[in-house]
Parts: sequence; structure tokens; C-alpha cells
Amino acid sequence: MVWNHGLIDFLTKHREEIAHDWVNRRPSDPSSPYLYQAIIDQEADNWTEHSGAHLMGMLVRSLNGDIREEVETWTKHMGSTRARQGIDISHSLERFTAYRQVLWRYLFRYYKAQGIDESPDEFFRVLEHFADTLNLLQERYCSHFFAYKEQIIEAQRTLIGELAVPVMPITEDVCVLPLLGTIDTHRAKVILETTLQRVMEQQARYLVIDVSGVMVIDTMVAQRLFEIVKALRLMGTTSILSGIQPDVAQTMVQLGIQVSAQVETMNNLRQALRRIEDLKRADAKGERLTRSLFLNDQE
Repeated sequence: MVWNHGLIDFLTKHREEIAHDWVNRRPSDPSSPYLYQAIIDQEADNWTEHSGAHLMGMLVRSLNGDIREEVETWTKHMGSTRARQGIDISHSLERFTAYRQVLWRYLFRYYKAQGIDESPDEFFRVLEHFADTLNLLQERYCSHFFAYKEQIIEAQRTLIGELAVPVMPITEDVCVLPLLGTIDTHRAKVILETTLQRVMEQQARYLVIDVSGVMVIDTMVAQRLFEIVKALRLMGTTSILSGIQPDVAQTMVQLGIQVSAQVETMNNLRQALRRIEDLKRADAKGERLTRSLFLNDQE
């Protein structure tokens, strides 16, 4: 479609003025939840006159060709930046609404000077074109805004998950994993993956998994704990489960959860650590016996 060159020249000429009016526009309703701050920090706020002028430039360029690639680049930068600054999405939506209102006023001003009654079809085609372009800008902006928010949430979830799996070294070859709170499917997966990694890093031969701070152990949680014990055994680490509370033990029985004979349990952490000392002595005795038998065979 061939657009009125006079309109393009008009918008290009007034784009700085349009941007200025946009940045300084306030909602008419003072009780509006989207009320823009009266004092704008131009250093931190990306909705500046420069951004408004660039936005006007994109709209003008949309009259002459496809700007979807440019829209994607601009909205990704703006959306992720605003999300990183912690700006509420409602503020950004209010800014898009304000831009439409300012732009419509300038378009009406141009066509009124040109005699809107003589070209009503063109006026409405221009409105429709800019409305579609601004809708695209807003949709892509929101998409990138929330995508960045999701990245932040996922990063925080991962960090919290890792912090919630504190594999603490007690001695050179003994670690303790104290678990607290509720364990859901996601956290159980993080516990499994993180525990194996931390035990390998610590080169621990023994691990006490203390669940005295876990108030509910259902079938899923029990299964994950048993998986940790089995996986650690394959890595050469002996695990002991300690601290199962009486009411938790009763619930496990009612749910039909059977503790494998290969999963050793102790009443509390102190007993578990004593049991590890017994295992160490037994291992040392076994190693001495094996060495003695080997030397006798050599003789």
C-alpha cells in the first residue's frame, strides 16, 4: 500500500515532540493504579524521549516495509531491561496506552489540517495500521518481559534448591545432609541430583541423611530417598537415614511404605554418627584381615 508522503514527513518532523508529550503524559484519573510518577529518573527509566522517538521511527518505517525483525530486537531489549529493573508490567501497559493516545491526537491533527472529510478512508487505514503495529510491539514486549521474569524465577528456584541441599562435611570422609520442610516433586529431584554431585565433590565414604525436620514422608519422598541411597552405594558411599519422627513413621506404615533392608536407619544423628564409627572400625579390621590373608598366600 502506498502511503501519504505528507503524513510520513509530518510524523518524522514531529517525532521528538510526540515523544516529549508521551513521556510527560499523565492519566486523567488521579486515582488510576497506573498513575505515572511525577518525577522521572531519566537515568534509570527507559521510557525516555529517546525511546519514544525511536518508537516513532519504527512506526514510520512500518509504512514502507516489514519491521518485525527490528520489533523483535527492540522489544527484547526493552522488555528484559524493564523486567530486570523490577518495573511492574502494569506501568509498561499504561505507557503503551499513553503512546496510542498521543499518536492518535497527532494523526487527527494532521488529517484535520488536510481536510479529514476529503480522505476518511485513508485516515482509518492509517489508524488501523498503527494500531496493529503497536499491538505487535506490545505483545512482543510482554512476551520478552515475562520470559526474563521466568528466567529470574528459575534461577532463584535453582539457587534455593541448591541451598536447601546442604551436604555438610563432618570429617574428611563423613558428610551430613539435614533435610527440612516439605519435599515436593521438584525439590526431591533437586535433592537427588545435588546430593550425588556434592558427595562426589567431597569424596565422602559415608553420608547421614537426617530427616528429623521433615514432617511428611509420603510414597514419593520415600522413593526418592531410597534412590539416593542406592545411587550413593553404586558410587561407593554408605548412607544412613536418621531422625524419622514417630508420627512420620506411623504414616509411612499406614501408606504401606517398606524400608528396604539395604537402607539402614537410626533414631537420631548422634546414633548415626556412632554407627559410622563402628562401620569404619569394621572396614579397617576387614582390610587388615584381607591384607594378612594375602601376605600368607604369598608366603
